[in-house]
Parts: sequence; C-alpha cells; structure tokens
Amino acid sequence: MIEMDKIVLVDGVAGVLSTSVAQDDEILKSSEFKNLPEISNGERATVTIFERSFGGKIDEYEIVHVTQHDADSDKATVERAQEGTEKRNWDSGSLWSHGLTSQTLYDYIHQVLSSGFKMESEDGTLWEVTVSNDGDLEVNDVD
Repeated sequence: MIEMDKIVLVDGVAGVLSTSVAQDDEILKSSEFKNLPEISNGERATVTIFERSFGGKIDEYEIVHVTQHDADSDKATVERAQEGTEKRNWDSGSLWSHGLTSQTLYDYIHQVLSSGFKMESEDGTLWEVTVSNDGDLEVNDVD
C-alpha cells in the first residue's frame, strides 16, 4: 500500500524526453522536468512515458515513479516499469505526462475505505463503510 502523503502531484506537467533512454537507465532527462518540485525522502511522482501513432492513439507506454528530483533540474531519478508496465527503450522526443494513474487512484480509495468512515442515510441510520482484507466493500449498520 502506498503512503498517500508521499505522492507528489502538480497539475499540467508534461514534456518530451531530451535524450534516448535504454531499459537499464534510471535517470531521465527533459527540460520540462524543471516544472516538478523537489522530490526526495520517500516521495514519488508518477510519470507515464508514451508514444503516439498517427491519429493520436497511444501505442506504447511505461509508468515510472520519480523518486529523486532537485528543484529546477532537468533530470529525474526513476523506478522503472511500475504498475504492471514493462521497461522499454525510449527515443529522444518521446512524450511523458505527470499525473494520477488508475492504480494510484485505486490505492488511494482503498486506503481511505480500509480505515473506514461513517455516513448517515436519510432515515437517520448510521452506516460504517470499510474494505475487508480481501478487497470486498462492507457496509454495516452501526446502530
């Protein structure tokens, strides 16, 4: 489970890789990385690297987690092949975008629900909502 307070999110950050990236590379370079804040001490920012075909369809992509970035730097240290994607070679000029992924959103919702919360229905009944260890949503009458 991820620690949501360690997730770094910045709206509207995307760019182009300045250099090619081999499968074993752990440092990416892009002038647009300067738009990311400092990332360190267990923080991470999710970046999706991708290629588009004619017509705008995304053909190939890899999700990476930026684990180290100095403010105003064009370099970022990453953990490759995250969230079920595979390492691949990327050409200079490949596109990337920073933001939430479906897995990050799922983890966040699961974390919130696993800690439980209460809600009241229109008839005044108090309900507790949690997620069980096997991932099932449980709603129980508290009264």
